[in-house]
Amino acid sequence: MSIIGPSGHEDDCFVQIIDLEEYSVRFMPRENGIHKIHAKFNGVHIPGSPFSVKVGKDTADPAAVHAQGNGLKEVKTGRYQF
Repeated sequence: MSIIGPSGHEDDCFVQIIDLEEYSVRFMPRENGIHKIHAKFNGVHIPGSPFSVKVGKDTADPAAVHAQGNGLKEVKTGRYQF
């Protein structure tokens, strides 16, 4: 089982058996866009593989994330803090 992101980077995934012939696949996407899930049995793609999964919105911009709060006001960057 492998998951390939839009940029071609392979993401880690975790496969868990749910029931007979039923599995759960979890992964933490690193980017927005179409991810391809490559599912194989004995080295051969199962029917429908690779599966496409859309992550995020087409217009989503990861740089648009903002953080705020008192903890951020006191932090000094570029130094190790205890």
